[in-house]
Amino acid sequence: INSLFSKKKLIINDREVLPPLLVLEKLDEFKNILKPTIESLCCHGDLTLSNVIYIKNKKLFKLIDPRGYYGYWDPIYDFGKIKFTLSGFRKLVIKEFDLSCINNGAINIFSLKFNGYPKGIKNLNIINNLYIDHLKRSKYFEYIKEKEPFWEERILFAEAIHYFSDIPFRLYTDKSAKIPLSCFLIGTQLLNEFYSKLVNKYK
Repeated sequence: INSLFSKKKLIINDREVLPPLLVLEKLDEFKNILKPTIESLCCHGDLTLSNVIYIKNKKLFKLIDPRGYYGYWDPIYDFGKIKFTLSGFRKLVIKEFDLSCINNGAINIFSLKFNGYPKGIKNLNIINNLYIDHLKRSKYFEYIKEKEPFWEERILFAEAIHYFSDIPFRLYTDKSAKIPLSCFLIGTQLLNEFYSKLVNKYK
């Protein structure tokens, strides 16, 4: 995995992408967009969907297993963590994915596909695609929208970075490198997509 961070060329699901270290270098010109402007005490710290319980008879959501940090925190972190779950992390954890790699000389060609219940995959994609639009319409999100002018960009950046930050833990706990490698691949895809959006919007 370490060598992939600095590879000059990667192909993931038939698309050529830049390695993450190169993308991060290019993102330096957008550092003002990625800088937090507010901090909050009201945060969870590990707000994945696995840490949310729905109480059906009361129609309530309860958050469990917080990180346990009581200081000030960037609230975008938690919203990025939700997006990170929606874009596929949960599928990796429950091992509902197929991963293959072909080494074509200096180029690694990867294929990563989710499997499992087809309707579940479809619904997850729908929710993931609607997530940002839902936040735009939410009255509970108004404060962050007012204080964080680039909240949408920062959520998408946090989503990609969460995949990379989970790699060390997965390398430590898993018996194979499949989940850490898959985290790297999805994170790389998302980081490339994010950079392209910034270039198209601000250049």
